Amino acid sequence: MVAGSRGKAPSAGETFMQMALGAGLRDRLLVTVGILMFLRLGIYLPLPGVNRQIFPASSVITPL
Repeated sequence: MVAGSRGKAPSAGETFMQMALGAGLRDRLLVTVGILMFLRLGIYLPLPGVNRQIFPASSVITPL
C-alpha cells in the first residue's frame, strides 16, 4: 500500500504512479524527449551535399 492511503483503497493517481514507476515509464519518456530534442537541434546543422535553399522548394512542389 502507498503511505498516503491510510488503509483505504488507493486513488487513481496513486495507482497510476505505481504503474508508471513499475513499468519504467519515466525512463522511456526521458529517452523519447531526449531523442526529439536531438532531432530538433540536428535540423540546424549543415549537411554536406544538401542545398538548404532548394530543399524547401522541392517539398512544396510535391505535396503528400
